[in-house]
Amino acid sequence: IHHLVKLAAVNAVFIPFLLSTVRMRGKPAHHHFPKQPVFPLSLWEKLAGYLLLTFQTLQLVYKVLRGWEKVPNMLFPCHAIGALQLYSFFHYERNHPRASVAFNLSASLLQFVAIALLIPDIEDVRFPGQVATFWGHHLMLFLFPCIMIVMERFHLDYDDLYYTRLAIGWGTLFFYDVQSVVSVLCDTNINYMVTPPPHPKFLSGQLYRFKVMPLCYFLAWVSGTMCHRLMLIKRRLVGGHVDHHGLAAKKAAWAKRSGQPDAAADALVVSTSTTTARRR
Repeated sequence: IHHLVKLAAVNAVFIPFLLSTVRMRGKPAHHHFPKQPVFPLSLWEKLAGYLLLTFQTLQLVYKVLRGWEKVPNMLFPCHAIGALQLYSFFHYERNHPRASVAFNLSASLLQFVAIALLIPDIEDVRFPGQVATFWGHHLMLFLFPCIMIVMERFHLDYDDLYYTRLAIGWGTLFFYDVQSVVSVLCDTNINYMVTPPPHPKFLSGQLYRFKVMPLCYFLAWVSGTMCHRLMLIKRRLVGGHVDHHGLAAKKAAWAKRSGQPDAAADALVVSTSTTTARRR
């Protein structure tokens, strides 16, 4: 019964929270990103994306080898973050706005990857390469967004903490509506959603999850801030926006063919005017 009570309480709070966040801008999240031409991914971006896919697949394979009862553990936060990153990678060319939404959400959830690296769960190892897969997977969960940010493949939308709020809302509902429900149905304890971890001691009692939620929300803000700062630091170190892919001229040509002369002119000066305005 107490699981149903917590589930109802969380939904009663965070569904209105999500709705209020969406109403902040008055339109769906993917509409915030303008339509733009799509250009091939660079070698480094492809390498990062396919390595992440390889490690994510190996994680699933190891869980299947350990028994189908372990497959629900693919709902751990890091696997969900990996799914968002892979969605942004494979859907970049198909639907850039939706891919950008997935990337921005993952940028505000990297605190869970940091926690997994600081407190690695590698005690139950049964197969060769399982430990290396764990470390490789979690390192790529960090390196993939860093490479994409440095290459400026996606726009980081950090205005009014919109995506931090979305990550907090969707993340909380994912924990309770998905992880806890699957844990009860499958008689498991995904991400300690049913019973508290054996340590530390202060995480005890039926409300142990609510004790760490404020810290997780603060770290979501830290994660999004750090990703945004990485983009700014990169631009300052190289003297402003760098057109890695020759996008300025290509965007101008695309806009001109599309009958958007204003967009074409904007594209030609984006590499100088945007950075100058930000520095001022």
